[in-house]
Amino acid sequence: MRYAVEVHLDYVTHPPEEVHQVWEQIRHAMTEAGFREEGRRFVSNMAPPRAASVAYAVMEGLDSSHGDESIFRYVKEFYGYPADCASNLMVPPLDRIEVRVGAVA
Repeated sequence: MRYAVEVHLDYVTHPPEEVHQVWEQIRHAMTEAGFREEGRRFVSNMAPPRAASVAYAVMEGLDSSHGDESIFRYVKEFYGYPADCASNLMVPPLDRIEVRVGAVA
């Protein structure tokens, strides 16, 4: 089962350069821990409890290496969920997709 982790950073409160730097640290650490980057989320084939534990450990590791200030002050939201539960709302629902024989889009 694929497990997804989303880390949303606080771009409103902090300078964009700082937040971008934090995002790059998170992105690097999550991919090193075995997650694949899919858009703005990190996905793994690890079992959900393991994936959640690894993601949290990554963030804690970054936090301890971040000096006096917690990396979590930049984090607005930190979610984990089975990737199959997400719906891409950019794609129309299946019941609204029409297939016409002989039609060319």
